[in-house]
Amino acid sequence: MLFLDSSDIEAVRTWHSTGTIDGVTTNPSILRKQGVTNVEKQISIIAELIAPRPVAVEITSADASDVLAACRRLHAIGPNVVVKIPIVDANGSPALSLLHRLHSENIPTNATTCFTVGQAFLAAKAGADYVTIFWSRILEEGGDAAAIVASTRRLLNEHALPTRILVGSLRRADDLTQSLLAGAHVVTAPPELLGRWADHHYARETAAQFDADERRRAGLPD
Repeated sequence: MLFLDSSDIEAVRTWHSTGTIDGVTTNPSILRKQGVTNVEKQISIIAELIAPRPVAVEITSADASDVLAACRRLHAIGPNVVVKIPIVDANGSPALSLLHRLHSENIPTNATTCFTVGQAFLAAKAGADYVTIFWSRILEEGGDAAAIVASTRRLLNEHALPTRILVGSLRRADDLTQSLLAGAHVVTAPPELLGRWADHHYARETAAQFDADERRRAGLPD
């Protein structure tokens, strides 16, 4: 499956019209970069646009005073809204109890910022619908992102857990291919990276050659 990592409504509309995306992910950094000031309104528009496909929105420490209420409020935006929760907070406290509570309330969750098999497996056991593994950041630390994805997939299968592995933090077009081959159920990428995945300079050159040859065959000027 393929998700679009963006909160830009026009980008979502464009990629949704291709029939290739199965959902949308966002995070606080994306929302800030794209100048979103009313998060709930933006997510509501996207949720309606791509329904019944999921759109994920993340809670942060800014919601810490009543994090459960914040999760409920986000999911109330629409039935296809998935609540993203960092697997540990900035102090290292795990979100397993919160994930389990939301699971008991049938609120879909995405345990994000997973860097190890253990984090992903524990989140799955707690009831997370998705676990997000940060591919490029693992590689930057010298880790083997493909092995982490493959090992997580194996454990989920062996323990019959329905949680889906979502791979994010992708920097190169080939990262999408490699993460899917490693066993990711879902990859999420920004519009520009999906565009690079769809492109190839030889494909452009070949199309240009075909166009030129057809014009010459038809006796049209170059």
